[in-house]
Amino acid sequence: MSYTHPAMDSMDLYKSAYSAKGLPVDAALGRVDTVDVMGWGYQQSLVLWYHLLNCGFRIPAAAGTDVFLNRIVSSPPGWGRAYVYLNERLTYGAWMRGQRAGRSFVTSGPMLEMTAGTLTPGDTLKLDAPGEVKLHARAWSNHPLDALEIVVSGRVVQTITPAAGAREAVFDGSVPVDRTGWLAVRCTAENRSRSAHMNPIWVEVRGHPSDARSDAEFLLKWIERLEADLRKRDRLSGPGRDHAMQQIEAARAVYRKLIP
Repeated sequence: MSYTHPAMDSMDLYKSAYSAKGLPVDAALGRVDTVDVMGWGYQQSLVLWYHLLNCGFRIPAAAGTDVFLNRIVSSPPGWGRAYVYLNERLTYGAWMRGQRAGRSFVTSGPMLEMTAGTLTPGDTLKLDAPGEVKLHARAWSNHPLDALEIVVSGRVVQTITPAAGAREAVFDGSVPVDRTGWLAVRCTAENRSRSAHMNPIWVEVRGHPSDARSDAEFLLKWIERLEADLRKRDRLSGPGRDHAMQQIEAARAVYRKLIP
């Protein structure tokens, strides 16, 4: 299952008739395969996606143009798209398996690559202790690049700013990792009108679990609002209402376990 344009309002990710209000519940219950990050509301969707990743949900980013051919403001077909790394012949099944495993990146223009030694997006790097991870990242575009950014568990730790007009940016260096989390790269081009984001390489640091308290608390508050709206609208009754409430409570239990 995939959710599209999960967040739209930068001031309130939950707000909007089109936000993915059930996403935190379904993610906690293991029902989400991908999330359409590179659709409408890319910047807002990144924030929500990062919260989910930080809670340990290995949900890769997908892309969908969300085209309305009868609307002038609609993006053109193919605006948001996903590229999947394949080590086998291109087939629908192979592409879907690669996408579900996170061996991909999403883009509205620029291209990306990222490796940590022999590891690529979707892989897991296991460390015996906190330390430095050697990372290679490259972005290139038909349009001038603004920046290439290295992201560790939702936080930008390195920014590479290419020369004016440059259409390629490269990072070859070390990234500090002090606890379990994830690594990714992202970039923007043409005055931030075009973007790309790599799916993560996961990192497991022995004896140093991830710190997901703030992310879990954010998603618990989201679920509180979802439950309040469900009760206010009162469109479910009997077994349907009971089932929805059971799902909400089961999801709450998952996030509460992430808060020490």
